[in-house]
Amino acid sequence: MNAAASGSGESPFHEFFKSNAETLILSVGLPPLMLRDGRLVRIAEEALHPDEVLGPIKSITPERHQDELREGYLVQFEFRAREDFQATACWREGDRYLVLRRESTL
Repeated sequence: MNAAASGSGESPFHEFFKSNAETLILSVGLPPLMLRDGRLVRIAEEALHPDEVLGPIKSITPERHQDELREGYLVQFEFRAREDFQATACWREGDRYLVLRRESTL
């Protein structure tokens, strides 16, 4: 893993959207990661806390999937922000993460 962090202080979403990375990974207990050119790159050095993962999950998860997420199900959905993304989110004990993948890289 490339441990170089951007150090810019921008949100992981912002870092991901402005990059050419294929995938963003936000997981409780790990630093935010991007998959870029086949390599995992840390966006920051600090591990994410539950609120730092849950906030982004809630902000992009469609309303129709919110109940499933609260019940601990893994949800998958499309997300659009300047381009199309596939999102996978999970919020249950032991599995608390969000993965965004650019459609153009699938």
